[in-house]
Amino acid sequence: MNKKLDYLFRLKGEPKFQKLDTKMMPFQIFKKISKEFDNNFIFESLDGPKELVESSIIGFDPKYIIKCNLRSLQILNKDNEIQKMSIKGPLEIIRKYFPIVKEQQYRYVGGLVGFFCYEAIRFWEKIPIKRELKFPLCEFGWYEDGLVYDHKKSKLEYFYYDESRIEKIRSIIEIPRSSQNLNKPTYSNLKRNVSKKMYEEKVNIIKKHLQNGDVFQTVLSKKITFKYVGDSLLLYEELRRINPSPYMFYFKNGSQVLLGASPEMLLRITGSYVETYPIAGSRPVSNDQKITNNFKKEMKSDKKEVAEHTMLVDLARNDLGKVCKFGTVSTPELMKVKRFSHIQHMVSHVVGILDNRYDIFDAFKAVFPAGTISGAPKIRAMEIINNLESESRGPYAGAIGYFSFNQCCDFAITIRSAFISDQKGFTQSGAGIVIDSIPSKEFQETEDKSKAILIALQGLDPSISNNTIRQKRKVK
Repeated sequence: MNKKLDYLFRLKGEPKFQKLDTKMMPFQIFKKISKEFDNNFIFESLDGPKELVESSIIGFDPKYIIKCNLRSLQILNKDNEIQKMSIKGPLEIIRKYFPIVKEQQYRYVGGLVGFFCYEAIRFWEKIPIKRELKFPLCEFGWYEDGLVYDHKKSKLEYFYYDESRIEKIRSIIEIPRSSQNLNKPTYSNLKRNVSKKMYEEKVNIIKKHLQNGDVFQTVLSKKITFKYVGDSLLLYEELRRINPSPYMFYFKNGSQVLLGASPEMLLRITGSYVETYPIAGSRPVSNDQKITNNFKKEMKSDKKEVAEHTMLVDLARNDLGKVCKFGTVSTPELMKVKRFSHIQHMVSHVVGILDNRYDIFDAFKAVFPAGTISGAPKIRAMEIINNLESESRGPYAGAIGYFSFNQCCDFAITIRSAFISDQKGFTQSGAGIVIDSIPSKEFQETEDKSKAILIALQGLDPSISNNTIRQKRKVK
C-alpha cells in the first residue's frame, strides 16, 4: 500500500448538500464558472429518450489531474507537483485507493471525471498500435465537490466533502453578464485524412475479411482536421443548440477541450444495476409524422440494419455477461426505435446485475470499447482497424464520463465530438462495414455523422464557404 496515495485520495466522510436558489439553468451557470477556472466540465442531458435525460453535472478546479500512458500514471496537484509511478493498468491502481461512500441520492457525488482514448484497450488487450499516440490514454480530474441538477425535480444542489466553495459559486453566479462584444471564433483548413476513393478501397478490403469469416462487422473511420481560433465553449454552445442529445459534454483541461453530443451510452451502473444501450440503425425525422413513420418502417425492415444491430446486441450481452450474475443479463428492449432531436435510432437496452466479485472498474473493462464503434468480434475487428486507419483515433470512439465515489458510473461513447488543442482540432466518424455494404454509401455515412460538428463550426463563422458541408442526407 502506497501511504502517500492513501493520504491523497482520502475523503472526509459523506458528501454534504446545499441547495442553490437560482433561476439560472446549469449551462448559464457553467458559462460563468468556465471563465474562472482553467479545468472544468459540464455533462448535460438535453434531449432523447426520457430514461437517458435525467441530470446534468458541473465540476471545476479539481483537486488532482490524473494522466496515464501505457507504462506510467501521473498525478498533478494544483501546484503542478507530480506524483509519478509505473503501472500495468490505471484501473488496478485506482481501485486500491478509490474511496467509497454510501450516498445514493444522485448517481454522481464526486469522483473521477474524464475520458479514455480508444487506444486505452492496450491496457487490457495485446492489440498492436504502430503509430505514435498524441494523447494520454486516459485523463481524469479528481473532483470532491460540484453541482448536480435533477431534471425531474428541477432542483440544483452543490455538494462537497471537506471545504464548501458555495459562496464562491454564488459570487460567480451573481456576476453581471458582460456587455462586451466578443469576437466570434473562426475555423479554417478543413481537411479529410482519407479521400473518398481510398476509403472505398479500404471498405472493399474489409469485405474480403468478412467473406473469409475473419469478422462479422468492422467500423472504419475518417478524420477531419481544422484550425480553430477562439473560445471553444462557443462551439459547444452552438452544438447544443442545433443537436441536443442525451450525452452533451464539454471537458476542459487547460488549453485542451473535448466536446460533443453523443447519443450513445457505453455503460451506466446504479447500485448493482448495469446498463448499456447499443445503437445501430438510423433514419431522419420529419415535421410530417407520416414521413417519419415511413422512415421507421423502412429501417426496421432493412436486412442490413437488422443484422448489424443483432450482432452488436449479442456482443453487448456477452460483455455484460463477463461481470454480471449468471442469468441476470437480459434485453428488456430489443430494436426499439427511439426519437432524438433530429434523428431516430434503432436502440436496444441490455441490462444485468453486477456480480459481487466485480466492481465499476471491472465492468468498464468488460465493455470497452463499444462494439458499435469497433466491430465484432471486437479484438479481430480492432486489429483490422489498426491496419487500415492511418492515424491513432485518440479520444474518438473511446469513452467520456465518470466513476463516482458511491460506486456508480456513467460513460458515453465519444462520438459526434471534437477535440481542440492549441488552435488545432479534429472530428472523426465511422461506418459499420458488413458483407453487403456499398462502399460509396459507407463513405457518405461518415460525412453525415460529422455534419453536426461541421454545421456548428459554420454557424459560428458563416463567412466560410459551405462547399465542404453538403446538403443534409441520411444520418446514422
